[in-house]
Amino acid sequence: PIYESSAILNVSAFDLNAVSSGSYTVGSGGDYTTWVLAFADIANLTGNLTFTLISDVTETSVASITESLGGFTFICTSNLPHYGNVNNGWKISLNYSGNGIVVSPEGPGTVNIHDLYFVRVAADGGNGNIACNTVTTGFTANIHDILHDGGPSNWGSPMDWNSTTPILNMWNCVAWDHTYGYYLRGVNASSIVENCTIKNTTNDGFFIGGQAFTVRNCVGIENTTDFDQIGSATGYNNASDDATAADGNWASGSGNIINITPANEFVSLVDTRSEFLQPTKGNLHDGGIAPSIAGNIAGIRGVARPSNTFYAIGASQLFDVDVAAGNYTIGTLGDFPTFNTAFLQI
Repeated sequence: PIYESSAILNVSAFDLNAVSSGSYTVGSGGDYTTWVLAFADIANLTGNLTFTLISDVTETSVASITESLGGFTFICTSNLPHYGNVNNGWKISLNYSGNGIVVSPEGPGTVNIHDLYFVRVAADGGNGNIACNTVTTGFTANIHDILHDGGPSNWGSPMDWNSTTPILNMWNCVAWDHTYGYYLRGVNASSIVENCTIKNTTNDGFFIGGQAFTVRNCVGIENTTDFDQIGSATGYNNASDDATAADGNWASGSGNIINITPANEFVSLVDTRSEFLQPTKGNLHDGGIAPSIAGNIAGIRGVARPSNTFYAIGASQLFDVDVAAGNYTIGTLGDFPTFNTAFLQI
């Protein structure tokens, strides 16, 4: 005899693209243990969908979304924001060679990625911690308040954006020690990148790729080239420690500062200190222009943007580090990298 029950196929829920709306957690004890598993479960959205990181995680392959947003919002965030402090927040360790999170969904809709902390822990020649490939139908991507650590040997890239269809709004991102910097080789002309900082890339800090979008209040230091292929872009109040951010190198713009001295502009240049890339009362403080992205109302450390004209260049508004008493050290591993930096805080 033939029994119907013998033909039943037992399929795990994680073999189906089952998640199309709602809020889920990623990490130890969460709904998904990794971003890869979470992204693999995404179906075409039928409502807003949020993934929240709840612990440190190690990823061993690429997490990618290509499904339709359906006019809804897809969010990736953390329940323990770092607030610009390299010693805080949950970390996403990328233990392989390849892109990290790839956002290539079909629009319309919105992608919000914020308050995450990426660390490269395996060799990689320049793939993006966050990436976007070719997209047919546009959406808006808001990427902000992200830390990107390239690891001990300058691996990977904080961003590899290669689609001119979606609009990219990026602000308050800080990256250091990568092979490539913000690799913006295909970007919609309506996109804006502002208040981002990058330090010590083997190649370009900001690679604009001849794209015609707007870059404001960004700073590059100790990169082989701070700003590259910017001749079609608009640049306002950016800064570099070489001459590449100069006004004349942009298609239009003004207020750009060149040849800054990094040790005089940041409280610390050491990536293990809580004050790492926190601005001093130097050229970057009050050297910027009013942000143009609607959501850019505070620096990466949570200090509100002012209501007057005193905006910072880089990811942080000036944090109160004034000193009136006490003992402090000066030098590479000290409280301040130079006497000038220390004296500015008195």
